[in-house]
Amino acid sequence: MLSRSMTLPRFAWGKETGRIRRAARAHVVAALLAGLLTSSASAQFEEAADSVRTGSGAHGNPRFRPTGRVLETGDGYQILESNVPSGSSILRAFGVPGDTAAVDPGDLPPTTGPHRTFVLTTLAGVDHVPLPEAVKVDLVAEYGRVGVPSAEVQINTLLIDEVAAAAAYSPDAVEPPEPGTAGRVRPQGWNPCKKKHIAKSQGVSYSLTPSSSSLPLNVAGFNGTLSSTWSSSGQVSATLHYIQKKRCGITYGIEFDRVVIAGELDLNGSDLTYSGTVFSVPERTIAEATLLNVEQGFSFWAGPFLIVISAGLDTRVGLNLSAAMSASVGLRTPVTGRYSFSYVCRESGCVAERPAENTLAMAPQDVQLIAGVSAVAKLEPWLNITADVSAGLYTSALRFAKAAVTGRLGVPASLWGYYGNTCGDADGDGLNETVSAAILDVNADLYAFASAKVLGKEWLSPLDFGASAPWELLPETPGRRETKYTYRRHLLWRDFVDSGSTALSPLVIASATVPARNYQQASYTLRTRPCVSHLAKKVHYAVDWGSEGLQTIEGVPAGTTLAHTWSSPGLKTLNAYLDRDSLGRELRSPITSRAITVEASPGTNSPPVANAGHDYSVYTNITAVVRGSGSDPDENPLSYAWRQLSGPTVALQNANTAHASFVSPATVGSQLVFELQVTDAGGLSAVDQVMVTTIRKPPREPRPCPRCQLP
Repeated sequence: MLSRSMTLPRFAWGKETGRIRRAARAHVVAALLAGLLTSSASAQFEEAADSVRTGSGAHGNPRFRPTGRVLETGDGYQILESNVPSGSSILRAFGVPGDTAAVDPGDLPPTTGPHRTFVLTTLAGVDHVPLPEAVKVDLVAEYGRVGVPSAEVQINTLLIDEVAAAAAYSPDAVEPPEPGTAGRVRPQGWNPCKKKHIAKSQGVSYSLTPSSSSLPLNVAGFNGTLSSTWSSSGQVSATLHYIQKKRCGITYGIEFDRVVIAGELDLNGSDLTYSGTVFSVPERTIAEATLLNVEQGFSFWAGPFLIVISAGLDTRVGLNLSAAMSASVGLRTPVTGRYSFSYVCRESGCVAERPAENTLAMAPQDVQLIAGVSAVAKLEPWLNITADVSAGLYTSALRFAKAAVTGRLGVPASLWGYYGNTCGDADGDGLNETVSAAILDVNADLYAFASAKVLGKEWLSPLDFGASAPWELLPETPGRRETKYTYRRHLLWRDFVDSGSTALSPLVIASATVPARNYQQASYTLRTRPCVSHLAKKVHYAVDWGSEGLQTIEGVPAGTTLAHTWSSPGLKTLNAYLDRDSLGRELRSPITSRAITVEASPGTNSPPVANAGHDYSVYTNITAVVRGSGSDPDENPLSYAWRQLSGPTVALQNANTAHASFVSPATVGSQLVFELQVTDAGGLSAVDQVMVTTIRKPPREPRPCPRCQLP
């Protein structure tokens, strides 16, 4: 059962400074949701206020340091004391002596010393706490029930002793009886201010997003990392509803009402995968030698200064080595569906606010263990040539300026191998295929850069010497700006698998069925498997459409989409493979086959309807939009195409969508006519036109200025 006991620090009542008030409210609510609704109110009050005391909260103020302690605990109640030091910013906000800030007298705290908070859990506790008699009468009238012992009445509220000070505003007033309390006269000194009960709420929420985590791995001397990925999404929220009680502008009580906890979780296609690096050898130079090192120089006098010029040529060769092995293992659990819930928790317990939605489903036969291991070793002989010139004062050792040009030629040879089923589902049967690869890849890399240093200031500028095919510009190596213009040329590609490395077979992303309403048209996406990372920026895919011919298309490894119209219905087979890449590697990968069912086209096709919208006027020199639409009686997919027929020429943006935009001409009275063509999947089309006329923008009216008017 949830308890509604809670504490309210002194800085949470009245019209405090906004910074302190927001900080206190945020920490109090956070503590409430984390457990402040339990019986240990004192300890949790300390925890909630701790970050505000230390200034560590979102709006922490290190000068505001309240303290608190438990004064008394009894049957159905607890009394807490909190103390606000003099000179703190909150007291200055209330207008302590020496502060000229204008403060409403009704918001001034009655004292600046310790103040008490009364935490009441049952009605029996009312008899034991030193509250004004009128407050006790209020509580009994509000919570008392005939025939029920007061010890069994859960009231779970809190009060502060500032309510007693309210009498000071009207010491001789007697409050008239309220409805339902005939004959009950309030004691002398009770303030007749009207009570206000204000319903409020505070909430927190947490979004569940696809996430990953990693931890160190040390097994049998192999160091690496182990990472997990969870691809689900959703949200969980908790909202606290409470009632704030005020009299004479003073908050004297807080009553807990309910907590609403709700959440939803989408598990469409979620997988849980672990992957790690078994070992890694960073790239390092294992051999280096100097072929040629020549230096010449001369000197001359510039006034009283002897300038020494030296020029040099340094040629070095070396051998770099790097190696790595990575492995991954996981459980593919293609869970589909959604789960949502919403519960309302009150003093009596928690009940469902609405029926829980549970559409989660998972076929046991679809659970698949996925695992793979990949290894790569790279050996790179290199040649480095540097030409430099420097200037020194009196001697070359006192160098104050130097400039150099460096060129580097490397021949990296990579041996890459893979085995496993973590490289995707190429044929669309719902299961990852087990594939393998063993490939030797040899290339030539070339880059150059210039550097300079004058009086301690250095510059580095990569040089782009504009190499053309068969050289290809590579991405810059992170942390090495001099490699910004690195060009690569393919030298050797060797596949050691007799039938070809199956890891090179492309993924074919497509629907297994072409609906009849598509008139045998469909789109297909080709991409390389995610475990392949040794290809150029562009690749050539080859697609065999069976009896309908062979098609080669240039695309990118990340995915290229192409459209095809089947000439006849029936069961078709699509065969695709990687042909080559832009560096000239002859890949000739194994084939990926997909079975496609093409449904027969409908017997008749009705033309679509185009609507370009009504003629209208726009101001000059603004972005205008022509909003069209289309409909098809056969519910076929539609395509849109805008074009300009007449008027001053403008550039249409998004002309292949239903809504196109353009910048209107600067000439008033220009008339522009646009035509919208709507085409369905069967090839039938319809057109409609719209006219747009430019008008002058009205002058802006001056804003009234009351202070500018003369008396």
